[in-house]
Amino acid sequence: RFQEHLELTFSTDGTLTALTYTVPTVATHCPDATPPKLVAKELLFNPTVTISYPVEGPRPIGKVHEAAFLPTQAAKAMQEAKRLGADGKGEGGEQEPPKSFFAKYWMYILPVMLALSMGGGDEKAEGDGD
Repeated sequence: RFQEHLELTFSTDGTLTALTYTVPTVATHCPDATPPKLVAKELLFNPTVTISYPVEGPRPIGKVHEAAFLPTQAAKAMQEAKRLGADGKGEGGEQEPPKSFFAKYWMYILPVMLALSMGGGDEKAEGDGD
């Protein structure tokens, strides 16, 4: 007698996520008596198929706020950051127009220009007195 078991596991949206195929264990040794000869019609096939879906837990009613699962301090910090906005001036704060290149980098340009303008002078003019 041949008995097999097939288990199909589906996700909640109906797609097949797992397939399990099991066959009974076979004896580790051969029986002493010779088994009777069976014709193909006399063979017994007994397959079983099990279909299972995952069990879902209870869902909250309505929409869950995105900070609902955060610790209290993190939720407060996130709400404060949203209230202040990205620039820290608040939601009603005016955003200033973007600065020009020289307005952003004047502190780096000024020392370079000073160093170039205070050049050493002509060395040949000092050495002509020989």
